[in-house]
This record gives sequence, C-alpha cells and structure tokens, in this order.
Amino acid sequence: MEIPVIDMEKFGLREGSDNLIKLSECLDQAFTKTGCARLVNHGITTQQIENVYAGSSLFFNLPDELKKRYRFVGLEDSTVGYIGLGTERYGEKQDLHEGYLIRTAEDLPGKDLTAEDLPGKDLPAEDLPGKDLPAEDLPGKDLPGKDLVPGWRIATESLHTSLKILSSVILDALSLAIGKERDYLASLHHSEGDKKSFKLLRMAHYPPTNPDAAQTSIRFDEHCDFNTFTLLLQDNMGGLQGRDNDGNWFDLTPEPDSIILLAAQFIQFYSNEKYKALRHRVIIPEEEVKCRHSRYSIIYFVNADGHIPAWPTTATHLPQPPPNVQDHLMSVLVNPVN
Repeated sequence: MEIPVIDMEKFGLREGSDNLIKLSECLDQAFTKTGCARLVNHGITTQQIENVYAGSSLFFNLPDELKKRYRFVGLEDSTVGYIGLGTERYGEKQDLHEGYLIRTAEDLPGKDLTAEDLPGKDLPAEDLPGKDLPAEDLPGKDLPGKDLVPGWRIATESLHTSLKILSSVILDALSLAIGKERDYLASLHHSEGDKKSFKLLRMAHYPPTNPDAAQTSIRFDEHCDFNTFTLLLQDNMGGLQGRDNDGNWFDLTPEPDSIILLAAQFIQFYSNEKYKALRHRVIIPEEEVKCRHSRYSIIYFVNADGHIPAWPTTATHLPQPPPNVQDHLMSVLVNPVN
C-alpha cells in the first residue's frame, strides 16, 4: 500500500488559514484512505532524534534491577515509568519490548541517585546509536551526576518541545477536517506536563532476538492506539506494519527524516467513525542481521485531557455514559489486551 506523504514545509508551522485548510484536506484524505501518513520536512532534526536514541540505548542496557526501580505501576496518579520486558501482552504471542513513559523530561529516572550509583559507564561507545555525532554536539554535558543517563533529559526535552509544536498544528488541522472550529480539538487537549496531562512520550526498545523467535513471539503485537493520534519515530531496523481495511498487513518502512502519523481511537470516535484507528504491530524481521540488533523507537501519544469523555455522549453504538479519558487510558495501560 502507498502511504500518503505530507510535506509539512508546504504549510509551515506559522500557518495562515489557507495553509491550514490545505493541511486539513491532506490529513482528511490520509486518515480516510489509510489511517496514517508519513510526515516529512516537519521541523525536527536528525540530531535531536539520535540524541534521544543514544540516551535510550544507555538506559535500556542498564541492569534490570536498576530499571525496575522506576517501573510503571499503573496507579491513578502515575502514568510514567519503566515498562519491563514481558510486562505487556497484546495477543497470543509473547511481546518482546520494553519502554519508558514520561509526561515531561523531568519524569526521566535518576534524580535521587549520586554519581557513584550510575552504572553503564563501561558500555562501549560503538553500541550507541548516533555514534558518528561529534561529542561536542551531544547535550547535557553540564548535567549533575544525579541523572541516571547524562544528557538524556536535555535531549528528550528538546525533542518533546518540537513534537508538541508539530502536534498542535495537526490538532488545529484535524479540527477543520472533522467540520469543527480550528480550536475545537485544542480545547480538549489543554493540559501539558502535569498530573492532569495524558500526552505521553514513550521511548521503546526491542531487544535482539533471532528469526526462530517469530513462531512464538512478536516485538509488539497488533493493536490500535487509544489516544487522538500518534507521532512515531523509528530507527532503520524496520518491522512496523499497519493493517488495511481488507485485513492485509503493509509495511510502514523507516525512511530518513520522516515521522509516521497514526490515527487513533479518540479521533475515530470524535470524527463520527469517519476515520478508523489504524491497527499496527512490530514484527520480528526475517533478516537475521536485523533480528540480532536492538530496535529503537520514540512514540508521542497525543491524548485529550483526563476529564474529557473518551467518546461522544451521542455515540449510540458505544456504551453510555462514556468513561473519561483518564479512566479509559488507565484501564488499557493496566490491561493492555486490545
């Protein structure tokens, strides 16, 4: 399947109304046809992404007992933390992934640690993504030793800020696409960076495996996201697939400097089912060289505010009254079979 490509440079991040209308038309066509799009010229640099991958690589290579100190527990007031390997299961196969969820860069682990607590100093540099970046280009050199992964916090904050800017433009355009005023969806997505916010950034790691593991395992089993839309960045290891309306799987191949945009359940419900949340998965590649390397991705889940109904009260085909976004989100995070 041909994935719609949307060149954000044509519309600009300081868009005029005409440009926003044109962007809304592109998003409407993409979400109606495939439930996804590939964004290019989106204003986020390769270096921003590589710097976050470098920190992710260091963190996920730490000992399990240390990572588990920051584990996600699914409590009502905590949607951040480490999600361990084997914690989530979305189908019959075993999911082979781990991740770290944050609301802001301040949620990253290690603020309570001293320099003596920091493991991983002996990890070989050649194991890090972005190893060709000059050292002086890496952020965070002035961070105190209390950061578990020096540089990760500042790198993540930079990327997070850029993703928020991009998502705000998409929210405005989608509002027009579903026949609402420009600020309609923005009014449902006010909160940012506090306990009322459910816009989540996930750093994901898929450990090395082997082709035979595909018989009983998968890197991330099929599901659709339960937020409004998802911005997904991936390295060059591949494996991400979407499912079309006929039930056929198609590759969402990694291409340099592009971001995959996925329609999710909230926009499906609030578009009166005009759009469908794209079911997707991450398979174990057939190529052994890719199986035996870690895969990294960065996923930005744009969620509405916690008190907003998860679907409209006018949706007669869905249970009424609807749960709010917070309750719906927590139920899926704690019981992720989807």
